[in-house]
Amino acid sequence: MDETGAPKIRAKASTISDVALLAGVSAQTVSRVINSSSHVSAATRQKVQTAIDELGYRPNSVARSLVSRGTKSIGLIMTDFAQGFFPDTTRAIEAFAASRGYSVHIITAYGAPEHVRSALEHFRTNQFAGVIVNTSTAEFATELQDAAIAGFPVVLMHRTLPGIDSVVMWNGYERGAKLAVDHLLSIGATKIAFLTTPNDDLIDTDKLRGYKSALAAANIPFDPSLVVRSPHNFDGGFNAIADVLHVHPDITGVFVTSDVRAVGALRSLAVSGIKVPEDIAVVAFGGSTMASMVTPSLSTIRTPRTKMGEMAANALFDLIDGGTPYHLHVHFQPVLEIGESSLRTPFNSRAAPDRSSCRLPEVPNS
Repeated sequence: MDETGAPKIRAKASTISDVALLAGVSAQTVSRVINSSSHVSAATRQKVQTAIDELGYRPNSVARSLVSRGTKSIGLIMTDFAQGFFPDTTRAIEAFAASRGYSVHIITAYGAPEHVRSALEHFRTNQFAGVIVNTSTAEFATELQDAAIAGFPVVLMHRTLPGIDSVVMWNGYERGAKLAVDHLLSIGATKIAFLTTPNDDLIDTDKLRGYKSALAAANIPFDPSLVVRSPHNFDGGFNAIADVLHVHPDITGVFVTSDVRAVGALRSLAVSGIKVPEDIAVVAFGGSTMASMVTPSLSTIRTPRTKMGEMAANALFDLIDGGTPYHLHVHFQPVLEIGESSLRTPFNSRAAPDRSSCRLPEVPNS
């Protein structure tokens, strides 16, 4: 009680995010100052210390001791390991971590925030050194920001979020999509469907811009009904091409934003009796090994997936070592690898396809 006899009200303890806000820096920078990292400038260190003194912030000594005794493991969160893009990137992250004496624990989130929440809790409570998040979707923003505020090293691939300092962004998806659609246009496919993700995926948004750009350059109006959204898997591609053919049975080309979805589309066309590439040419984006394992082999846009993994791992270990976080924007040159799915003579040099004997694909029951 105070001198008047009233009970004392204990002020709410300051948090690391309060210090970061007052000092005008990130929570991760505050954490480095607290842990006496050498990778902080004298001026920044002074700002943080002044904020700590002003707020009366007291770091949790138990949490600090847990960090110092952390395991030689890092976490990796991805949307879906079945996507052809991810295995190459994952192997590169594992190889880089192994060179530093660390192991990698992989958890797939399948677009569910609760999976990310439990994964981050697992990584933090088990004293993992940090986490790489390989997803371009926004479902996990709150969970990731909370982890970063607590000083847990987080590196994002393919997107940015407020409060996350270390990001590896790759620019080239729009160019790659335009390259794919330009190729389809060059072989006479003028009505081209676009199969993409069901959400606001940043990478596929770039690819949509490339698709529109190629059409505009060819003086072909953009038709939103040719854009079909579906899950990022085989079934998604199978069903998406069936959906678009029911509305537009006269399409002559398809651009698919991932190899695994394109493989589903190829299978759907095959069971319908529609010939690829004679009737419909197909080009995907990804450059995964599965592109050459299917019949017909898949034309695809190749990206530097291994390099992406190496650079993300390097960014995370910079944080683990107390380095300064950074945003890294890398421009890559997409490469079109032409497979059998678009290897044909231009439409204008041969007769238009006769689909009178072709049946449209049935959409499997979900």
